[in-house]
Amino acid sequence: MQCPSTQTCSKPKVVTWKLLMNFFQGLPQLSPAESDTLGSNITLEELTSAVTQMASGKAPGIDGLPADFFKHFWSMLGQDLLDVLMESFGKGSLPASCRRAVISLLPKKGDLTLVKNWRPVALLCTDYKILSKVLANRLKCFIELLIGTDQTYCIPGRSIVDNLFLMRDTFDVCKLYNINVGIISIDQEKAFDRVDHTFLAATLQAFGVGEHFLSWVKCLYSDACCVVKVGGGLSRPVSVKRGIRQGCPISGLLYSIAIEPLLCRLRNRLRGLCLPESAQAPPVVVSAYADDVSVFIQGQRDIQELQDSLALYRKAASAKVNWEKSEAVLVGQWSVGNRPSLPGNLGWGNRGLKVLGVWLGSEDMVAQHWEGLLGKMQAKLAKWKWLLPQLSYRGRVLVANNLVASSLWHRLQVLTPPPGLMKQLQRLLVDFFWSGHHWVPASVLYLPVAEGGQGLVDITARTAAFRLQAAQRLLYGASPCWLAMARLLLWRAGALVLISTCFC
Repeated sequence: MQCPSTQTCSKPKVVTWKLLMNFFQGLPQLSPAESDTLGSNITLEELTSAVTQMASGKAPGIDGLPADFFKHFWSMLGQDLLDVLMESFGKGSLPASCRRAVISLLPKKGDLTLVKNWRPVALLCTDYKILSKVLANRLKCFIELLIGTDQTYCIPGRSIVDNLFLMRDTFDVCKLYNINVGIISIDQEKAFDRVDHTFLAATLQAFGVGEHFLSWVKCLYSDACCVVKVGGGLSRPVSVKRGIRQGCPISGLLYSIAIEPLLCRLRNRLRGLCLPESAQAPPVVVSAYADDVSVFIQGQRDIQELQDSLALYRKAASAKVNWEKSEAVLVGQWSVGNRPSLPGNLGWGNRGLKVLGVWLGSEDMVAQHWEGLLGKMQAKLAKWKWLLPQLSYRGRVLVANNLVASSLWHRLQVLTPPPGLMKQLQRLLVDFFWSGHHWVPASVLYLPVAEGGQGLVDITARTAAFRLQAAQRLLYGASPCWLAMARLLLWRAGALVLISTCFC
């Protein structure tokens, strides 16, 4: 295999143990009892639970057997699968069909003649995914002890909205309290595909994961190979020496573990965003959702520490930062002479940046979300106009709710649209439903079918529900960083007592 630079990339780099130990300083560890629980023998009950949790209707792997097949015949297959897995564990390698994945390529943005603009998704055999699901279920019980609260990807009880709330409120807090901070949004090139297996195993050991569970993880990747589905056929098998399979139940947890040493090092070495003493909170240094990492810096020293940490992570884990796609913004009143210098061709902005698909920062930056939104929704609905005479009322609601309105929810959880926009958007959905005369009030359409309505989504009500969920999360499940940030804003607004009264 060759990179665009014509360098052959067939073998992973050799990483010295001294380098790894330097990188693993400060990581939390499981207790011996927790490690033993994590590594205990797999049981038939665990396999049964994993099969029950698997979604139906998903694409199968190379053997063509979907999850529905295993669910239907589980009473006959369960014990046999357990025996096969235990025998494979003893050999240190899974059967050939389990080791082979079919890579399906999904297009991303940009020039599709470039390999980097395609996202590989691994279609794995169901028996492999059952094993992976069992291991993931076990790891979920302990993952919160290992991963910092500023990483939310695949961690039970955490959400991507925690990252968005934190980043959104950072701009307001810095403005209200006259705080200066720089934010660098780091783009990592092919983050999942570049994870080094040796580094991953060493990281699990550094977290105190025992040999038994570690051997199961190694078994998942031992002698792994893939075939690429392209042009209606399959390529020759290619050995997989690094990377975490996207589509595997345990992949998200393993990636969160693989990147945690970098995040831990940044927390310990950067000054970050120092909040006022009234917040009684440690500095905010990073906000991470998988490989989408935003770093808060205070000056040139933080920039240098960031570069040193990323260079060390590159050597240890084969990671690579794409500075061309990374972004940086200065929040507050920075004089020209005090602006830290950035690596590569990265330059400072002062309006805001795009975080996890949402524009945050100044008012004109946030306004980009709403510009042309009405026209985009009209265009989406217009594609279905020709089919309206054949669509039942239920079908029209399905199109309006799931194919059109659903694109609003991610941004509406975080941002408030301009006055009047939601009414215009709602009118589009109602007009699409009736395609002519409105026979009953819209309020009736919003009711559930069981109450005489049609279940058409009420955008205003859904947005209000998002606000209540945010308030409830603030009181019962917020990350410490966002909690401190939100309290500063609420104290200034005098609203914290009101929210506590509503939910306590």
